[in-house]
Amino acid sequence: MGHNQTGAKDAERASMQTTFLTVGIACIIAAIVGGGFKAFGIEIPILNSLRRQLALGVLGAAFVVISIYLNPVPPPEITISAPKEGEKVDYNVIVRGTISGRLPARLRYLWGVVTPASGDFQKKEEWWPQSQITPLGWGWDVPFEIGDERKDIGKDKEYLLGVFLLSSEANDSFWKYKNSWDPNNPGPYQLGKFLEAGQVKTCRIIKVVRK
Repeated sequence: MGHNQTGAKDAERASMQTTFLTVGIACIIAAIVGGGFKAFGIEIPILNSLRRQLALGVLGAAFVVISIYLNPVPPPEITISAPKEGEKVDYNVIVRGTISGRLPARLRYLWGVVTPASGDFQKKEEWWPQSQITPLGWGWDVPFEIGDERKDIGKDKEYLLGVFLLSSEANDSFWKYKNSWDPNNPGPYQLGKFLEAGQVKTCRIIKVVRK
C-alpha cells in the first residue's frame, strides 16, 4: 500500500509541476506583450501600466522556478553487485554496488536496510537501518549485520537486503534510530509514514540466506 501511495504522490507532484510551468510561461508572455493574452486555457486582460507588467513577469518567473523545483528527477540506477541474489552470507557482510545518475534534491540520502523475507515485517513495513551509503564515484559499499550472532538468531533464514533513497527528514530519523540503538532490544524501524509521504523510495532489493 505504501509503495502505491508513493507513486500517487509522484504523479501529483508531476501534475503540479506542469500547472506551475504553464501558468508561469503564460504570465511571462503576457507581461512581454502587455496583456490581452489567451492561451493554455488562461486568459489575461490588457495591462494598462508598466508596473503591472513587471509584477506579472516576476510572478511568472516565480511559477517557473517552482515548477523546476517540483520536477521529479528520476532516481539513480542502483545495482547490488555483491552478494548475489540467493547467496549464503555471514552475520557480518559488506554489500557492494554501483550507482549512475544524480540523486534527487528531495531524496538525496542513501541507506542500506535489512529485514527477514518471511513473516509480517514487509506487510508492516518494518526494516532495520544499517548504515548511510556514501558513493565513491560509480561505486559504493556498506556493512550489514544480518540477524543476531550472539543469540544465534537468523541462521539459515532468508533476508532482504535493500538500498533506499531518503529525504532529509527520514535521514535524520534513521540516524536517531541508530544513535539510540539497544542491542538488547533490537526492534525494527517502521517506515510506513515515510513511505506514505514519499520520503522513502526503494532503489534495489535482493534476497540472501544467512549461513
